[in-house]
Order: sequence, then C-alpha cells, then structure tokens
Amino acid sequence: MIEAVLKDWNDYDAKKNKNSDNIDLFCCDEAWEIFYLKNKIHKEFPFIAEIKILEAIESCCSNGQKQRKEFVQRVMTRLGIA
Repeated sequence: MIEAVLKDWNDYDAKKNKNSDNIDLFCCDEAWEIFYLKNKIHKEFPFIAEIKILEAIESCCSNGQKQRKEFVQRVMTRLGIA
C-alpha cells in the first residue's frame, strides 16, 4: 500500500530541487509538503477523512526533516493502512 503513495513524486522533487533542498527528506516545517502528502494519501485512500490524514502527519512530525520513505511509512502505520 505504501508503494502507491510513494510512486510518482516528480512534481514534489522538482519543487524541492528548485529550492535546493534534499529531495529525499520530508520537512514538516513546510506546509506545502504536508499538504502534498495529505493529497497523495487521500487520492489513494479516499475513505480516510482529510483531517485524519493531517492529524496522522502532525503526530509523526518532530525534530525537523525525515527520510521521505520512513516518514510516509510512519504516517501510513498511524492511519492503520501500512
């Protein structure tokens, strides 16, 4: 299930590259990154309320940037779909 959310992050990567950021890191301090992940998850799992997705993301945010794959896995586990 996580593979569906992790595939095709090209637009995300392009924006991160434009800002000279490490594309493999997910930054909870950037609202656009949070909403990008929320939208990716909601697209694959429309039965999960967007507020629940945001709550799961927020609960996994601490200590700045994280490896994208690990962070997404943590959020999916929190949502009970990993």
